Amino acid sequence: MVAYFAGATLSGQRQRASGWQQPDHSRQRGELPVGYSVHRFGATAARSKFVVIPRLQTAAADPLSIFLTARYGMHGRFRGRTIYVPNTHHEWPLFGAEVHHLSDGLVRAAGISVSGPPESVLYSPGVRTRFGRPRILGTAG
Repeated sequence: MVAYFAGATLSGQRQRASGWQQPDHSRQRGELPVGYSVHRFGATAARSKFVVIPRLQTAAADPLSIFLTARYGMHGRFRGRTIYVPNTHHEWPLFGAEVHHLSDGLVRAAGISVSGPPESVLYSPGVRTRFGRPRILGTAG
């Protein structure tokens, strides 16, 4: 299962989407399309772009949604070594959402084959996060 999460956990450029679909006049006030464009640098230069329509009247407070979106640290590379940066934040405000547009090359570039629409689509307006001191992780061997 691959879950897309339109919220502050994804890096990339936040953008407003417009003109990709006819207006849906049944939307609640404030439920405008929100999207992200993510570009991975390097040899593959894989990209993903997606837009969701948040359903702000539908809170997603079930344990599985909270577990799948909880983030308490970030892994990255610095000078050829793996680092871990802890973070802390309040619980994400999560809402249901529907896919408005999806063009995904990042998952495919990772060698994962996905077909059909995502099984879970969630949106969060974001949460303030505090990052701790980075730690260099040991190497095997």
